[in-house]
Amino acid sequence: MNTPDTLNELDCYNTTLSSALDCHAPLITRTIPAQPLVPWFNDEIKEVRRQRRKADRRWCRTALVADLRAYKDLRNKTNNLMNDARRVFYRDLIEENSGDQKNYSRRVR
Repeated sequence: MNTPDTLNELDCYNTTLSSALDCHAPLITRTIPAQPLVPWFNDEIKEVRRQRRKADRRWCRTALVADLRAYKDLRNKTNNLMNDARRVFYRDLIEENSGDQKNYSRRVR
């Protein structure tokens, strides 16, 4: 109810508020392990995914049929690019290591 007049009173307010917050909602530190990048992912796929997300946001905002069609076209293009990149990567990986089972299993992980 009373506003603090001095800097000391304001510091006391901050300290009291921080201790109450720490008591009821303590800070929890979590570590999130970094997920390894897939080896077949490239800049072209990244750009098309960005365009797809942009088209999706545009369609959600406008609800126009033309925007839905643009989103679906980009969705199909993204899926095709990713499927092709995966197919080429794994086909080449298998061809390179067809005679060495041990090397193949280490590289895929």
